[in-house]
Amino acid sequence: MKISKFLKIMGAIFTVIILANIFSVYSLRQSFKNERLTIERQKEFKQLGIDLRNASDYLTNQARRYVQFGEQKFYDNYWKEVKETKTRDHVVERLKELGSPQEELNLIEESKNNSDELVKIEDEAMKSVEKKDFNKARQLMFDSNYDNNKAKIEEPILEFQKKMNSRNESDVQVERKKSNMLFNITIGSIIILIGLIIFTFIVLVKKISNLAEISDKLKELSNNEGDLTSRIQSNSKDEVGEIASSFNNLLESLQNLIIEIINTTLDIKKQSDEFIRISQGIKEGSEQIAVTMEEMSEGVEEQAVSASEVASSSQNLNNIIEEANESEKSLKISSKEVLRITKEGKNEMESSVNQIISINDIVKGSVQKVNRLDFQSQEISKLVQVIKSISEQTNLLALNAAIEAARAGESGKGFAVVADEIRKLAEEVGHSVNEITELVISIQNESKTVASSLEKGYEEVEKGTNQIKGTGETFRIIDVNISEIVDKIDYVSSKFDNIQQNSKKIEEEIQKVASVSEETSAGIEETTASVQEESNSIEIVFQNALKVSELSDNLSNMVKKFKVK
Repeated sequence: MKISKFLKIMGAIFTVIILANIFSVYSLRQSFKNERLTIERQKEFKQLGIDLRNASDYLTNQARRYVQFGEQKFYDNYWKEVKETKTRDHVVERLKELGSPQEELNLIEESKNNSDELVKIEDEAMKSVEKKDFNKARQLMFDSNYDNNKAKIEEPILEFQKKMNSRNESDVQVERKKSNMLFNITIGSIIILIGLIIFTFIVLVKKISNLAEISDKLKELSNNEGDLTSRIQSNSKDEVGEIASSFNNLLESLQNLIIEIINTTLDIKKQSDEFIRISQGIKEGSEQIAVTMEEMSEGVEEQAVSASEVASSSQNLNNIIEEANESEKSLKISSKEVLRITKEGKNEMESSVNQIISINDIVKGSVQKVNRLDFQSQEISKLVQVIKSISEQTNLLALNAAIEAARAGESGKGFAVVADEIRKLAEEVGHSVNEITELVISIQNESKTVASSLEKGYEEVEKGTNQIKGTGETFRIIDVNISEIVDKIDYVSSKFDNIQQNSKKIEEEIQKVASVSEETSAGIEETTASVQEESNSIEIVFQNALKVSELSDNLSNMVKKFKVK
């Protein structure tokens, strides 16, 4: 039986018994009151009987004194009693008011009639006193006839008193028995009520005995510890049994939640360690790229210097051609000078070709490294999404746990605190994941920018390589032509305009090479700065990964306080 139903039944029984007790106490009080009234009436009846006898005796005494001494006051007292005081009439009237039986009133009436006969004798005696016949008056008041008549008056009064006392005593006994019965009923109902209270207390103590165990479990949970594998043993179908069953369900849900949190923290720990390892690798790769970029920058600067020297040589060549155009006499000398300068230019051009090929290889390697960096950034982005999903699931689990704790009311406060801490940790992990995501996106954007710049630089370097190779081939042809010019000055003179045009083209190409070298140098500097920024971003990612790992360890240590297996 449920406690609420049991309490309702016992409450109804208690109400009936209490109402019965109230009625019994009220009836007992009324019985005591009636008993007191009966006793008081008994006293009054006795007093009325006494007053009735005393009134008769009072008249006799006053009449006898009057006939003995002839004093007027006795005469006045006598007739005052008869005509004014009328004690006998008042007694009869009061007896009627008190509800005396007619039988008793008949005795009073008989005594009254007898008293009237005696009044006649007393009246005759008083008249004799007025006639100064004291002897006759005294004879009438003191002879045996008067005493006999006096006795006739007292006999009904005595009978009245006897019957009245008997009746009053009977009434008192009836009221007393009634009071005793009601008193016994009241005591019995009180004993029954006390017994029911004890019975109810024993039943309730037996029913709520499991609440102490539940309270101990809740205290353990409120201290962020406890055995989640144990269960409350209760076979009752009442509210306490339902509470025990609900508490067992809560323990089971909490056990599953803690196990899930432990597994999740282990996964987060593994993912964080892997993320740290990848971040470390990316950091080292970024440092290597920065070193490579510095080397490329130095090579490009050397290329720019060489290109400037070639441009200067080309300018000298133009000057020589102009001088040759002005004076054919110094053509041989100028041709030899041109041959010498051309050989130097050829050697420098070969050196430039080798340098541009080296730059080409370096830029190509940089493009490949940046592409690998972009791929690793995408892998980091996938890993961050996994961590973010785990964080959202943890937050959802914490929210569900908080809802279940709220439903549990006071018993779920301690667990609500744990769930709230888990939710906060999940939110911090979520914030860290968002920061990591932003950093990874920034790295990917910078990587794409660097890759695009390097690819453009690679294309320009490749073009420059081809152009340098073409220029080298041109220098070789010039060298051959200059050699032929020395032997065939006349033929060179006829082709002078063509040589001058080719010289201008060479100058333009050399200027292009110098421009490309400057652009390549600037691009490498930008790439170096981007790689440095990327390295800083990776360092932030690395620190956030360490923080996620630390939070995971803290969460794992917190939930390990609970026994779940």
